[in-house]
Amino acid sequence: VQDKRSRKAFAPSSGIMQFLTEAVLEEGLITRAVRDAVALCPPLVITQAEIDELFGKLRRALDSTLSHAHGLGLTS
Repeated sequence: VQDKRSRKAFAPSSGIMQFLTEAVLEEGLITRAVRDAVALCPPLVITQAEIDELFGKLRRALDSTLSHAHGLGLTS
């Protein structure tokens, strides 16, 4: 969200979801953007180590997206 306090979402025209989609792909993850959320679909046989790896990659992609949003002046 653009503003945590008010839960205001980023405007679709900001391109943040597209940036996040590309960032997760660069990390080797496949996700789906669903409105203002990201859907993960891990296999049912995922191991704890693979879950840790998945969330590490997702965290890096989200951190990169947040930095991008800061750079665009979209967040405070």
